[in-house]
Amino acid sequence: MLKRAIPFILTFVLGLAIASVFVNIVPSFNFKRGDRGKNCRNKHETFNELKRENEMLRFENQKLKSQPIREIDEMLFENAVPPPMPIEPRRNR
Repeated sequence: MLKRAIPFILTFVLGLAIASVFVNIVPSFNFKRGDRGKNCRNKHETFNELKRENEMLRFENQKLKSQPIREIDEMLFENAVPPPMPIEPRRNR
């Protein structure tokens, strides 16, 4: 059992030592009362932002559905990417 436990413990301690260089591994239990409210407000802001974006996309979708197909095709071709430059054939050496 010691043959397995000692390498595990040494590897774990070495991993913690390496991780402590990049990250603070000491837990912080200093919770403030206002911290929970900030996180909650961010969730509400994100939800409202997603709701507004969803409404805009719904409106845009309705607008595209109401347009004739020719107008949509013209819009798509106006913003189309030009074809790539032709590649010169390889010269034989």
